[in-house]
Amino acid sequence: MTHKKHLLHVVDLVKRFGGLVAVSDYSLTLEQGELVGLIGPNGAGKTTVFNLLSGVLKSSSGNFFFNSQNITKFSPAQTARVGIARTFQNIRLFEDLSVLDNIKVAFHMHHGKGFLNTIFHTKKFRQTEKEITQKAMEFAELMNLTELIHEPAKKLPYGDQRRVEIARALATNPKLLLLDEPAAGMNPQETAELMRTIKEIHAKQDMTILIVEHDMRLVMNLCQRLQVLNQGQLLAQGTPEEIQNSPEVIKAYLGSPKENPHAIC
Repeated sequence: MTHKKHLLHVVDLVKRFGGLVAVSDYSLTLEQGELVGLIGPNGAGKTTVFNLLSGVLKSSSGNFFFNSQNITKFSPAQTARVGIARTFQNIRLFEDLSVLDNIKVAFHMHHGKGFLNTIFHTKKFRQTEKEITQKAMEFAELMNLTELIHEPAKKLPYGDQRRVEIARALATNPKLLLLDEPAAGMNPQETAELMRTIKEIHAKQDMTILIVEHDMRLVMNLCQRLQVLNQGQLLAQGTPEEIQNSPEVIKAYLGSPKENPHAIC
């Protein structure tokens, strides 16, 4: 079986934790350049899906293909190497490193420079380090972090730390970016700025993005289409307008279409 037309093709993915079925028969097809949202209440299985796709968890059954390659059993490192990068609900930065060094870590993880080159600081080492620094600066600028590059990550406000994490994910040069609640902990102004930045990344880099987010105003205005998970199962999928007016979604989450259309949590 081949899946040449799709960047990501997920088929009947299941994850069980003992007797608990966290994800049941989940399927998804992503084309190159799409921006898709995955929404639903706490415990719906959204982060579990991300953990499966990024290799953090192994599926109980089902398969997923990336650029036609079956990567279902790949480790997180293997998944990253084929071109999938992600952020986490709980920010995972090197707190004592500067913003710039946090971004540079992504380049070092993927490229390295060889043991001898590093030990003796050869010309090749110095040239590569210069190139990495320049590229890291470009991602810092993209995420509006230029003025903060020398600040330790632990001293940054929560919203800025989120942006550092996204910059570091982008520095791995992914084909698919998984954003796990990127607006969590942000105020409305920070969220609006994040939305503009994600739109810019998506447009300028033709980046394929799958985003889990509780902020419905963000996903409704950002995503081209949405999937709704409920108790590990796919409840509905479609455009933001279709999801907002879906009888199943309204019954499960909104109560009535006259209530707040951004109230899905």
